Amino acid sequence: MLFVNHSSILQDLEKLIPASIIKVDEPLKRYTYTETGGNADFYISPERYEDVQKVVKYAYEHDIPVTYLGNGSNIIIRDGGIRGIVLSLLSLNHIVTSDATIIAGSGAAIIDVSRKARDV
Repeated sequence: MLFVNHSSILQDLEKLIPASIIKVDEPLKRYTYTETGGNADFYISPERYEDVQKVVKYAYEHDIPVTYLGNGSNIIIRDGGIRGIVLSLLSLNHIVTSDATIIAGSGAAIIDVSRKARDV
């Protein structure tokens, strides 16, 4: 991956998804329990799966690495940060039950899914 121009990537992303969910050069220590780690080139926190699909497709087509970030526990991010796109999935935290089936969004906390399973 070669980042020639961050601003052109940002412009492309803003055509695909809401600008409000994109942060540039974002300190990742804000999103980890250890409060350590460098910056992400692009930090994106989508609220819809359609936006996740658009970002992943764009990144794949442009050879931009994507790192998925959950709740920020059990992770240590190096001081040099993460190149490419960091995709936070926390907002995708729905949990739906139907009979003996549980469907959990990728941002759902495992403890919440476990509690829901207990109650089904």
